[in-house]
Amino acid sequence: MIINLPTSENMTKLALRLHFGAWAALTTMEFQFDQEFESSEENDWASERAEYYEYCQPELQAICTIIQQSNELALKARLCQVSPYLLLLNSDAKFSTKGDDIDFTTFRTIDAVDLPAAINSFCDDKLTDKFLQTYGQIRAYRNQITHMGETKKAFSPRELLHHLVAQYRELWPQRHWLQDRVEFAAQTTTAFFHDGRYASAESVVMEEWEHTFDVLTGTEFKALFGKPKTTRRYYCLDCVEAASTKAFHAPDTECRTAFLLPGGTSLHCFMCGKDSNVVREDCPAGCPGNVMSSAGETGQCHTCLQ
Repeated sequence: MIINLPTSENMTKLALRLHFGAWAALTTMEFQFDQEFESSEENDWASERAEYYEYCQPELQAICTIIQQSNELALKARLCQVSPYLLLLNSDAKFSTKGDDIDFTTFRTIDAVDLPAAINSFCDDKLTDKFLQTYGQIRAYRNQITHMGETKKAFSPRELLHHLVAQYRELWPQRHWLQDRVEFAAQTTTAFFHDGRYASAESVVMEEWEHTFDVLTGTEFKALFGKPKTTRRYYCLDCVEAASTKAFHAPDTECRTAFLLPGGTSLHCFMCGKDSNVVREDCPAGCPGNVMSSAGETGQCHTCLQ
């Protein structure tokens, strides 16, 4: 009997965990520079930033290998959804005459170079030419780093962040990016210490949301959230409450994650996935907002949180 057969669900979870681990590492890398060098109209610290990224190349190259590992696991998860035995394509499995159980994890699985063709042969959802090109490029960089210790390619955090967005759009088009970001922020090693008072997964994601918004192009934003990047955003009161800690104060940030639904009487949040009814009244605190959580002076403004 063959035991320990892989499941598509488990492989997808690990692929996403690697994906968001890479995202967090790249975001932190940019945060660290911005905390030391505050940009302004007079000085954007371009030469210092370039020097910093050169210093970060070993870590950036390691993140590149993680992105490729996430790619491969996600593609194997697709194959596994059809049949886990497709993972053994082109492998020369060795068997014993003893009749003992065989652990699936001891088999050599399909090579990374063969995965795209297998996906397009056996799976309903075909891979796009653009993804295939990027996949081959990232795989080549990963091989250079793995076998030679480095690649001559110089990476930047933004470049790899855009690779991650393209990866998510291609491999998990039915999932919700911001909801996944929170879910996997709750599965990191530091999440072990989240107590809701000083830190939470929601506070981690909301704190980086302004940076995420800046990173995403208009096309990327529309693809991930189904709304133009220019659409007016509002605070989600549930997410603000979940994110509020001693170290994070939502009104100090632009962590607006909700959008008005057609009709203008309810909001949908892309972070928690919830809809909430609103009343269209001018904010009594004097801000330009007119989206309140309830009627009259008892309501809370979704624009300024007053």
